[in-house]
Amino acid sequence: MERYLVIVNYDGPDDGLVAQLRAFALAGEARFHIVVPAVPNAGSQTEGRARAAASRRLDAVESALARVPGVDGEVGDANVYTAIRDSLDRAAYDLLVVVTPRVEDHERARIVDRLVRRFGLPVVHVGADEATWLQHHTIGIGLSLDEGATRRGPLTVARRPGRSRLRLLALACCVLVATTIAGFTWGASRGSATQPFPSITATESDFTIQLSASRASAGPISLVVRNRGPSAHELVVFRTTLALGALPIGSDGNVNEDSTKLEKVADSGTNIPPGQSRTLYVILAPGSYVFICNLPGHYRLGMHAALVVQ
Repeated sequence: MERYLVIVNYDGPDDGLVAQLRAFALAGEARFHIVVPAVPNAGSQTEGRARAAASRRLDAVESALARVPGVDGEVGDANVYTAIRDSLDRAAYDLLVVVTPRVEDHERARIVDRLVRRFGLPVVHVGADEATWLQHHTIGIGLSLDEGATRRGPLTVARRPGRSRLRLLALACCVLVATTIAGFTWGASRGSATQPFPSITATESDFTIQLSASRASAGPISLVVRNRGPSAHELVVFRTTLALGALPIGSDGNVNEDSTKLEKVADSGTNIPPGQSRTLYVILAPGSYVFICNLPGHYRLGMHAALVVQ
């Protein structure tokens, strides 16, 4: 049985969360523990009112998940990181699911990376449309929210995932792609013991991208991006049926990343300086992928590569 710790850090519709948990439930026997942190909605809100509001939110979430088996829940600490740690102190979990309003790709990557590094668990981020943060500050959980988080004893770290868990994660990804749920990201810590999934290296130079493999198996991937050129580069990965050299071009001469013919699955965010590396963590569903550098003119100069996932 897989155990999931689900942190609800937003106020809004539950469609994305319901679809995600149903995907995990369909993949095998599972238990879900829902935690709604009692985050004040305003600086003047009392602790009692914050907990009452969180309790109402929890009731709404549990009602939406009525048809998903194995769900229970609680109101957590006002600090999201402390709420997570409290739950981990009481029980072991296999995966952490965090639901927030939709954020930009680089912000989502920061959220996932921060949580994985802090708690040593694989992380799934679900972005909810038309939702608002339970706290009022930029990026929320991805930045300073953990300042002052209470530390209570040793951290509970999930066991090393086996093949069945990797299949579960791949299936969940496929279900989400099929249902067009936005904002799905999975991560694991750099250099962590909880890193059993395969790695692909994308080596960038002026002006090529060389992949360490042309084919990969569906599921979690550690994508290592190395800049070996004399100038800065970025890496953007799309799932698409288009040919490698036939991606849609925008009026600025670069690849149109908003095209409906491209599904962005990974983005290095800021540019990678010469001689530096960056690691991205994604789950790849079966299909064809293109890796590009979309800095001005770089795609047209040949900075693209293809990967087939089976």
